[in-house]
Amino acid sequence: MKAADRIITFVEGLLLTALAFLVQLVFPQVVQSFDIILMIGGALVVLYALRRGVLPGFFSGALLGCAAAIMIEQPANHVPEIISLILSTSMLGLAGYFARNLQRTLHNHRMFSVYLNLVTSVIVSVFALFLVRFVIMQWFDPAVSESMNMLLKENGLSAIVNSLVILLILVVLLNTMTKAFIPKNTPYISRKERSRLLND
Repeated sequence: MKAADRIITFVEGLLLTALAFLVQLVFPQVVQSFDIILMIGGALVVLYALRRGVLPGFFSGALLGCAAAIMIEQPANHVPEIISLILSTSMLGLAGYFARNLQRTLHNHRMFSVYLNLVTSVIVSVFALFLVRFVIMQWFDPAVSESMNMLLKENGLSAIVNSLVILLILVVLLNTMTKAFIPKNTPYISRKERSRLLND
């Protein structure tokens, strides 16, 4: 990848992560009635990972976690929560493992495979997020053993709800702005193939 392309990818990641953080501020982060943790801004991190790959996706997710950690009052008293936040949100970058397949199948208009890759990437990355969160909180919090079933239920339900919400957002985006999933300088499609796509 050329230096200019790296800069574009980096700036794009910063912008999408900042937008994801703003979305997190606008929407409630916890549905109190059901103890569901909402990560609606995570949809933009998953989109970025599907555009740019695993490492940029991990970077964006970790950056979103750091931004959220800044909002925690008295951070010195919430170190496990901060570690959990940064490591767990970075797991959204796992969606990047499906970037090549999704972009190539989308380019070739194999829509069944596109949706299969999209659904799989969302489920894997979101469930990994809440699995890591559960493991870290169980490890660091001595009181968690007494409420492990409740914590497991909270994370499991959150994973299901967030997967559905993020998937809905990305499906709508896929059907309204298809080219948002394939950047102009993508390494997953050759220049010849890319020029044909942009001229469609």
